[in-house]
Amino acid sequence: MRTEGSVYFHQKFTSVPTVIVSLSSADLSHNHNFRLGVYATNVNLEGFTVHADTWDDSVVYACGISWLAIGQ
Repeated sequence: MRTEGSVYFHQKFTSVPTVIVSLSSADLSHNHNFRLGVYATNVNLEGFTVHADTWDDSVVYACGISWLAIGQ
């Protein structure tokens, strides 16, 4: 399953920032393997797209994602 959302920076950067994305919480089924990947795409001066993807038989009820943008 692929899930994505848009993130908009509070203030526009003057150059494309480096974005670091990490998993901050997860609620998954204990009957299946834990397969969850989080990452950023389409990083630009105003924001990026954040993804939380699962595969195979993993069941995710909820997950939290933290991110950090570093740049000027």
